[in-house]
Amino acid sequence: MSRPMRTLACTAVVVVVISGVDSSTVTPLPDSIVAQPGKTESPSTALPPLFVPNRGQYGDLATFGSHGRGYRALFESDGVSFRFDRADLRLRFVNPSGPANVSGDRPQTARVNYIRGGDASRWLTGLPTYGQVTYENIWPGIDLRFKGASGTFKYEFVVKPGAHVSDIALAYDGARSLKLDATGNLLIETENSSLMDTRPIAFLEGSSPTPVDARFVVGLNNTYRFRVARYDSTRTLVIDPGIVYATYLGGVEDETASAIAADAAGNTYVAGHAVSGFPTTSGAFDPSNNGTVDVFVTRP
Repeated sequence: MSRPMRTLACTAVVVVVISGVDSSTVTPLPDSIVAQPGKTESPSTALPPLFVPNRGQYGDLATFGSHGRGYRALFESDGVSFRFDRADLRLRFVNPSGPANVSGDRPQTARVNYIRGGDASRWLTGLPTYGQVTYENIWPGIDLRFKGASGTFKYEFVVKPGAHVSDIALAYDGARSLKLDATGNLLIETENSSLMDTRPIAFLEGSSPTPVDARFVVGLNNTYRFRVARYDSTRTLVIDPGIVYATYLGGVEDETASAIAADAAGNTYVAGHAVSGFPTTSGAFDPSNNGTVDVFVTRP
C-alpha cells in the first residue's frame, strides 16, 4: 500500500483577534489547517461561521472568507473554494450568466483583526463580520445564499418568479466522484474523506410556505443539478440542499472513507478502512488494531 509523504513546513504566525464576542467560544484557525490526531470534531458542537470581507488576508480572488475549526472557505465570483481537514474542494458555478455580485448580509457585532508581523501598517483591524453571504443573479433571476448552520455551511438557492431551476448547474472540482445514496443525499467522495449534501428541501415563500418536491440529479464530470416538481412559477421558490457535512474523523495513521449515508433522523454513518490508531468509544465491537488494515463502521 502506498503511503502519502509527510512533510514539515514553517509558516508565518498570524494572530486573528475577534472582538465583540466571548473569546472563550471562538477557535479560529490559520490558512493551513492541522488536524489533531485521534480527535473527532462534530459541527453540531461548534459556532456558526462568520463571513469576513477580503482586504488582502485571503489573497486576490476571494471577496469574502470564513474559517474555523476544521474548515476554510473562500468565496470567489465564480465559485467557492473549501478546505476541510482532509479535503480540498471547489464548488464551481457552471455556465453562470456572468460575474456575480457578492455581498455580506446579516451584520454581526464581532470585529476581526489580522495582526501579521511587527509592521503595524500591514495589520488589518476592525473588519466587519456577517452571518450570510449572497451571490446575486448567478443565473438570471437566481440568487445563492450561504449561511452558518451548526458550525458548518448551509446554502440555498432563491429562484425568483419567472426564473428557471434548470439553469442551476454546479460542479465539485477536486472530488473523486459524486453519487446519490438510497435516500437522495449527494455523496462527495475525495481521496481521503467523504462529505455529504443532504437531499434538498424546496418550498414556495409566503405567509404559509408551500413544500415542493426536489432532488439532486448527478451529471458527468462531477456536476449536479436540481429537479423539482411542477410549481407556481409566479412565486419565489427556495431550494435548500441542507448542510455540507465536515466532521473530522480519523486517527494517527492513514484511513480512507469508502461510503457515507444518513438515516431518517439525520445521523451520519461512515464506513472505510484504517491502518491504526482509529478512535473508538466505549462499547465498540472491536477497539483494537488487528492487522495491517482494519475495516471501520462508525457514526460520528
